Amino acid sequence: MPRALLWVPLVWSLIGFSAATSRGIRDDFGLLVAGLAGSTTLWWRDRKAPGE
Repeated sequence: MPRALLWVPLVWSLIGFSAATSRGIRDDFGLLVAGLAGSTTLWWRDRKAPGE
């Protein structure tokens, strides 16, 4: 997967989180956590070993 695509879920979760908090919906904090966790997991899975 191209690394540029890893930004899509992260940016979308930031947009959703900011919209939810601006309206006073605190239950959507998990959206930000899920975006960070998903992007980190995909990045970690697709990283290359130092010798490659």
